[in-house]
Amino acid sequence: MGSSLPYCGELVRVHDRDRFLLSILGPKDQREALWALFAFNHEIARTRELVTETAMGHIRLQWWRDAIAGISAGKLPDTNPVLVTLADTIRKHGLPQDDFDALLYAREFDLEGVAPASMEGLEKYAGFTTVPLNRMTMKIRGEAADEVAVRDVSVAYALAGLLRAVPFHESQGRGFMPSGMKREDAVRAVAVRASALCIPHRKGRGFIHASARLAAAHLQNLEKCRFNVYDVRLNAASTSFILKEFLRRH
Repeated sequence: MGSSLPYCGELVRVHDRDRFLLSILGPKDQREALWALFAFNHEIARTRELVTETAMGHIRLQWWRDAIAGISAGKLPDTNPVLVTLADTIRKHGLPQDDFDALLYAREFDLEGVAPASMEGLEKYAGFTTVPLNRMTMKIRGEAADEVAVRDVSVAYALAGLLRAVPFHESQGRGFMPSGMKREDAVRAVAVRASALCIPHRKGRGFIHASARLAAAHLQNLEKCRFNVYDVRLNAASTSFILKEFLRRH
């Protein structure tokens, strides 16, 4: 049986499950706009996986950059299903081109194949790849942005995701944990830092607070698994979180 979701919604459901779960907690009339934004993020985030040469990755990112610039200038997008829906989202919600450019610039780092040299470098990468996305998400949601909360939660959410993705990245010969540390020590240090960033922002309603609770759930789950990133139980946190959020709201 095929999915009844629109193209972007199905793409996000399959490839970015956590953001899909966060999107369905909000109003129904905002979901397609959020899915378009998250689908765009998925497309640029997987650039490194799709290319064998750095130059081809830059060409692909430039294609997206030019497409967004064209939409911002009032041009109609081509038939790419993500762009078509994203164009409506950009116009309806006034999403700034600068935030899209920031996300595209951040993804150029992926093409270098170099791990962050320190925790500070990893936090910067996490922020560059997530803060602009969350700013636009909150704009779609019509929620006021507390810059400290947005920055802290965005970094924590991204760090939690990178921790869960360690096995996948290692299978590709890639790494994002701070260099110069044993993997086990790096995982624990990153998890502790991510927890410190998101825990103060768990209380409250809205996208950022829900993101903080979801990140905290993943980090608590990782701790229960003794920081073993290969433990098959790590992905259980998403389902548990969404059930708790649903019961809390109803």
